[in-house]
Amino acid sequence: MSYPEALPIHNIWDEIAFLLESTKDLLSFALTCRVFKELIIPDHLEYRYIRCDLRRQDVWKFLASRPRLARGIKTVELISDPHETDRLPQTFGNAPGQMLQYGIDTSIQITDEHMEFFGNALSNMVFLNTFVWKQEPASHQGINNIFHILANKTRCLEALSMWTLTGLTKLTIRRPNFPAIQMIVHLCSELKDLDLWELTGAAAYYLMQYANLKYLGRLTLMLDLPSFSSEGDNISMVMTPFLDRHSTLVSLHLIGRTIPIPIMPASCLPKLHSIALTNTDISLQLSYLLSDEILSRLVHWQCPVTSVDISTLTQLDKLVSLYNTEEIFVKDFTPFLSKTPNLKRVFSKFVDYRRSRGDDAQEKLITALLQCTNLTHIFCDFRLTTGKKRASESTEKLRHLCESLSALPNLKYFEVTLNNKRQYVGLERDETGLYSGYHIATWEESHHDLEGGLQDILDLFPLPPTHIPIPKDRGSNETLNDPRSEGPAKSHSNPNPEAQLLTISDGYAAAHSPTDSISKRTLVPSMFTSSPRRKTKVKATINKILSLISIKNSGTSKSGPEDSEKRGLGKTVKPHLSMPMLRVRTKSVGSALPSYRHSFIHPLSSRDYHKTVV
Repeated sequence: MSYPEALPIHNIWDEIAFLLESTKDLLSFALTCRVFKELIIPDHLEYRYIRCDLRRQDVWKFLASRPRLARGIKTVELISDPHETDRLPQTFGNAPGQMLQYGIDTSIQITDEHMEFFGNALSNMVFLNTFVWKQEPASHQGINNIFHILANKTRCLEALSMWTLTGLTKLTIRRPNFPAIQMIVHLCSELKDLDLWELTGAAAYYLMQYANLKYLGRLTLMLDLPSFSSEGDNISMVMTPFLDRHSTLVSLHLIGRTIPIPIMPASCLPKLHSIALTNTDISLQLSYLLSDEILSRLVHWQCPVTSVDISTLTQLDKLVSLYNTEEIFVKDFTPFLSKTPNLKRVFSKFVDYRRSRGDDAQEKLITALLQCTNLTHIFCDFRLTTGKKRASESTEKLRHLCESLSALPNLKYFEVTLNNKRQYVGLERDETGLYSGYHIATWEESHHDLEGGLQDILDLFPLPPTHIPIPKDRGSNETLNDPRSEGPAKSHSNPNPEAQLLTISDGYAAAHSPTDSISKRTLVPSMFTSSPRRKTKVKATINKILSLISIKNSGTSKSGPEDSEKRGLGKTVKPHLSMPMLRVRTKSVGSALPSYRHSFIHPLSSRDYHKTVV
């Protein structure tokens, strides 16, 4: 049996000192004895907080070549304002001191070389828990490298304060908090695609009241509201004016069992072509909620449709995709199929399947579907097994169904219940388009071209071109006053409208940069936060200290890993994620608007760090 090699006692003290962040705690530790004083001062005391310009290559080269010093850095703040002072260790050396005295040339553009030097230094900052970036990056490749490095620090990274990407066109947030909604309202004026899941009442009301995204083309909202709540009533009052301000909307998805559904008059949303309303408590007919003008333009429809609403559906002669979330009778549904010649995808459930004559209703449905020659996906849950039928009979029935549906020249996938299990069947065709067989497909394969809210809708009806007004240059001490105020509009053309994509989900954030260049514009910092988990952090810290002690004991007493595990010292810290995602967490959030001031109280520290985010 092999035993872990014992660490020198100085290395153990060093690891314990790395866990301390406050200078007050470090000084108290240093005053205990002369050995600790030589250990703490200056290596630990001065290497906890770094604030400087990204172009300080001497700083990043120094930290990249000295991993022990970089290991203890807890906070890194990249600044671009020449009025902000650097904060660097006094023992850095003569060259950094000279640059600190004369400053740095801010006219120098940030290059990939600067990003590479900074990335090498950032990799050595094992205990980094706060990262603030107020500078414009050099390229998307450099951004990706930095995010991949930060992704490996999910065990310790607690606060992330970064720029708002002015090329941001798509944003997805799950469980957004109030500061994130404020960031969307005030700083993300270029958004074209916005997905907000599990949005609470207060944040939803703020979004509806103050947001004015002039280029918004696709909106998905999932509200987390209790039934018959006052919050829902308030949101329904401001939702119609919100939709009036966003006349560029092409796709609108309102998801949730209790989400308020606004009344949309004829003048509302003149470009709308896709709508999804999943509120199962809708008591009004859809013809009352939607005007005839809106219905005549719809290409995608996802709503709970009953037999009463079938007459409304017959007006949708341009419909391409139908997703019905309610069960309906086959005899009420078949007249709709004969009046939608452009239909490609149909999703629906039928009451007849649960009755004794379900096979007859299914045959009538297949006959009606054969009239829609453009169909590519049929998800109507054809049931091939009722009761205790043998598997051979089910297979023969599936083969017969495939031959019948193969008469549709464009059909790719359909849904069946085979052997009491829902499955997806893909049709195979030869080079001439004739039916040659079938295979059982996965969910991912059958829904591959359905993700992203039906991309062909945006292809048919493109969003407005991007001519983005550059926001007014704000100083470090300036605050936001009127949420609806705007700076002087300046025309700027974005060469790539899909320049940026940022996704935040369950307290994790991932950034994707599908292009190779970024427009040179002012980048404004923003803040993303999630719920704190102090107990987990403290427990992990204690376990790490105990693990270090157990390693030392294992080298002296020759006790194996089994013995240390019995003593409770063999526990390991939760491993970090392997995917490029960031754990974003803060301890407390101060006042919101208009000052955007946030207060962070870090563990193992008695000092508050106050950072102003413009």
